[in-house]
Amino acid sequence: MPSVRRNQMIAACLDVANLMERGGTGFQTIADAYRNAPVEKQPVVSSYPGFLKLILFDVQFAEEHEEPSDRTEMPGGTSSPAEDREAVMRLLATGPRTAKELQSMSSYKSRSGFLRSVLNPLIKKNRIRRSESRGPKTTYELTDIDVPEV
Repeated sequence: MPSVRRNQMIAACLDVANLMERGGTGFQTIADAYRNAPVEKQPVVSSYPGFLKLILFDVQFAEEHEEPSDRTEMPGGTSSPAEDREAVMRLLATGPRTAKELQSMSSYKSRSGFLRSVLNPLIKKNRIRRSESRGPKTTYELTDIDVPEV
C-alpha cells in the first residue's frame, strides 16, 4: 500500500527539515524491529476505509506476572518470595535498611518486582514500616510487634 500524505503542508515542512522518513519505509522498519519478537508480541495491523490501526507491543517491557524477568538465581539468593520476605525480616532485625540494601540480598533484579512481592506484603501485614522520607533514602524497619526482645 503506497503512503498517502494527508496533510501536504506539514509533510513538506517535515521533509525539508529532514524529520520525516522516506515515504513507505515505515512498515519495513517496523517488521525488521519485530523480527525476533515472539508471536504474541508481533504488530497487529487493521485496515479500515479512511484509516489504519496499528498496535505495537513493547518487546522490552516484561509483564508483571513473568517471574523470569523479576527474579534471578543468584549464589546465596533465596528461591521464593516467602523466603525473601523472611530474609528481609532477619536483616531488618539488625536495624533500618534502604530498599536497595534489602533487594541486594534477595533474588530479585527488578526493583518493582521486589517491592510488589516482598516489601509491600510485609507492610500490608504490618510487619515492617516505611520511614517518612521518600525516594532512594527511604528506609524500612520492623514494626514494634516484630522487634525481637533482648
